[in-house]
Amino acid sequence: MAGAQLPCGHAGLRRGHDRGTDRGLRSQGHLGSAVTRRLEIFAAGWAKPDDVWALVGNPRRLPEWTDVEAVEKVDPEPVEVGSQLVLRHGGQAQTWEVTTFRPRLLEAVTVLPAGRLGVGVRVLTDPMGSRVVLAAAFAPADRLASLRFLVAGRSRMRRMFDQWSQGAVQARTGGA
Repeated sequence: MAGAQLPCGHAGLRRGHDRGTDRGLRSQGHLGSAVTRRLEIFAAGWAKPDDVWALVGNPRRLPEWTDVEAVEKVDPEPVEVGSQLVLRHGGQAQTWEVTTFRPRLLEAVTVLPAGRLGVGVRVLTDPMGSRVVLAAAFAPADRLASLRFLVAGRSRMRRMFDQWSQGAVQARTGGA
């Protein structure tokens, strides 16, 4: 991985930035579509970066700051590259594979009927205290899935990411 880029689409800190094709994702084998849709959202807050990372870097704590209903499985624990996460979201279980896990950076990918979705969370030091960056890359399975994402999925994901990033920097983390 080159520098500070997230394989799931983070290449800067622009709010709600969408992009088209990303050859780096395809060459790494994370996402395999000719057109990868990308999105990133960030929020800054007064919490210390290490406190925010204690929250967002622990998959077991996803229900505290996202709309994940339950974390059914993390294998192996502690989390590492290759760990499988089974998350209940919208009443359905989804399996995610951790593709990157290092200080203040966690990325995972899942396969959906409509294509592959990679999501990453990064915590940075900010003049306010900390900045949480959520990034996603969606590689649609076909043109219809791509169109559905452009029409409805992107705006829904943007709203979720905005809510989650704000929640992460505002949440009371254990020990904060």
